[in-house]
Amino acid sequence: MLRASSAIAAGGADVVDDSAPETPGVCHLESHFAVGGNSSHELAFAPACTFTALPQLEIGALLLRSVVAGSGSTTYGPAAKLNLRDERLGLGIGLIGQANVNTDGKLESGALILPVTIPAGSVLRRNTNVGWLYNRSGERDQFFSGSQLEMTVTGELNVMAECFDRNPGKIGAQVRLRWTPRNANYDLDFLYGSYVNGAARHIVTLNLTLRS
Repeated sequence: MLRASSAIAAGGADVVDDSAPETPGVCHLESHFAVGGNSSHELAFAPACTFTALPQLEIGALLLRSVVAGSGSTTYGPAAKLNLRDERLGLGIGLIGQANVNTDGKLESGALILPVTIPAGSVLRRNTNVGWLYNRSGERDQFFSGSQLEMTVTGELNVMAECFDRNPGKIGAQVRLRWTPRNANYDLDFLYGSYVNGAARHIVTLNLTLRS
């Protein structure tokens, strides 16, 4: 979903989120490293679980270290995704909330997002997000919107393209190739985007998701 401020997303380092939580009874750890212009880079770790007793609720967290123009910051915090309507009914709806604090214990960022998923057959789906973002160091309050197309190419390959408005005056975009080896418990993503983290015009990301 919201990348630099998100622990839960449609997968890995995607900015736009889907409406579905992780599979009930499964936990995962998403980790990504991104490098961009303006001497920016970021490293993130985001664990999350969906328990069988609460199959519609995914609970997660985020630890993020980011550096922009030589200035670094560390943030961390909780996140949750609640599925309100299953996409198998033809339209998936969810609700996402999260908050991140800095090492001084001050609220650094937050989000409240409504993700909507529209499946188109078994290989294609569209995810749309609308919501609110808070960022202490930038625009304190702002509207967020984004749209994503995700397609399964083969049993092991998935591609994605998305665009989003999370930086005033700068429309961001990102594409992704995901490889999920057959019978494996991990995904490996390669992403390229523009204005993904609000600082770099171009950014390249590698993401690894492990499941148990």
